[in-house]
Amino acid sequence: MFPTTASLNVPGKLFANPANLISPPFGGTALGLVKALTLLPGKRRRVITAEEHGHELSEVIENGELVVATFITVGIDNDMAVQLFPSTAVGVSGNRVISYPPTNVGTKGSDRSAVILFAPRNLVDHPAWILYRALPMTEETAEFQANLDEEGAWGGIFYGIRDASDRIYKQGKIGDLSL
Repeated sequence: MFPTTASLNVPGKLFANPANLISPPFGGTALGLVKALTLLPGKRRRVITAEEHGHELSEVIENGELVVATFITVGIDNDMAVQLFPSTAVGVSGNRVISYPPTNVGTKGSDRSAVILFAPRNLVDHPAWILYRALPMTEETAEFQANLDEEGAWGGIFYGIRDASDRIYKQGKIGDLSL
C-alpha cells in the first residue's frame, strides 16, 4: 500500500487529459519530465471551541476533502504553460508567451480544469496518481515559481475537485487505476 500523503521522489511525467492508461503518452498531452512531486490529500476541518471551558477544543466538523498537487519539472514546457496560465499565445519563436491581463476575466476556474495523470518512469514498481478534475492555481503557481531556486525549472500547483462521477483522485499502481 502506498502512503496517502506522499512526496514521490521517482522520475516520471505529467499528462493532461489521458484517454487510456496503457502506455505513454496515454492518449493525452505530455506536460514534462517531473523532478519533484508532492500530492497532499486531506480533510478540511473546522474546530469548535467551548467558551464555557476557556475556549478548549470541543468538536471538529469535517468540511470535505482538499487535494493539492505540487510539482517541479525539468525545463520549461509549452504545454504546461497552457495548463497553468489562463492567457497564453504562441510567440514568434514558436514558444508560449504568458499574457496579462488575462482575456478570460469572469470565467470559472473549473472551465480550465483537466484530468492530470502522474506516470512514473517505472510503471511496475512505483505508484501513479490521477487528479480527475485538476484546477490550475495560477496565483499560487506564480508565487511557487518565483521561490524556486533552480534555474530552468518549471513549478506548478493543481487543486483537485470532484468530477461528474464524484471522484477527486486515486493513487496506486497504474494497472489498478481507471479513468
